[in-house]
Amino acid sequence: MLNLESLVLQGCDLVKDLDGKKFEDLPIRLRLTIKRSSVRTVVIKRQSKSFLRYAMFKRLNTGGEILDPQEIRNCSARMVGDYGINFYTFIQKKASHPAFINCTQTLAPVEKEKKGDEELVLRFLATKNAQNLFKGSVRDWLDNYLEKIILKEIDFDYENEEEQFDRLFTFLSNALGEEAFVKYRGNNPIGGLATAYYEAITVGTLNALDQIRNVPTNVVKQKVIDIVQSELFRNYTGSGANKRASLLGRIDTIKNALLELVNE
Repeated sequence: MLNLESLVLQGCDLVKDLDGKKFEDLPIRLRLTIKRSSVRTVVIKRQSKSFLRYAMFKRLNTGGEILDPQEIRNCSARMVGDYGINFYTFIQKKASHPAFINCTQTLAPVEKEKKGDEELVLRFLATKNAQNLFKGSVRDWLDNYLEKIILKEIDFDYENEEEQFDRLFTFLSNALGEEAFVKYRGNNPIGGLATAYYEAITVGTLNALDQIRNVPTNVVKQKVIDIVQSELFRNYTGSGANKRASLLGRIDTIKNALLELVNE
């Protein structure tokens, strides 16, 4: 028997009464339960394939509430190896771009703590590049898109993606600022960042950007404010918003409205 000093429980935020207690301080019934319990261990050898490490991590962490969805994606990407780390690093880099930060000021602090800003970067990329993968569940959609990139099932052109991202969000920051993705009542912004608006405005603007790059920013802003309050746009963001047809509809509504500025 090892003559080791008993460990003292610390950081028991769920059951605070356990803080400072040792095993022998616990009720006899609880001690017996602990002794009779098993701890499942999975050993993954260093030489195991990266996909195995990724799949095992995802399986172990998607069944509980230990990590939030984007935290799981970030860790999963790292498990794959260099290719996953490169993509994860790219997501982090774009989430720290000053123009992106300015446009997403209305993201709730609690969402930022859950890596919500990084999820928005991934969401933009998925909306732009993988609309065909969207089947109603946003979480599954983002997971699927991430997997296909880090497992090299689809190509990801880092240089081109960075150029488009930087150009778009610089434009949106100048035109819309921190009120880029909120709802409006008249000309007054209301509420926090709306993800359906974010998808539509980012990709819709990107699809029209070459044609509207010389339109005054105040004209662009007013057009966006007007169109997001239109009945057509709201039809794509209300009931049934999590359908591919609605996703495509709200993107096209923004794009078409902005293209009208070219001929005005």
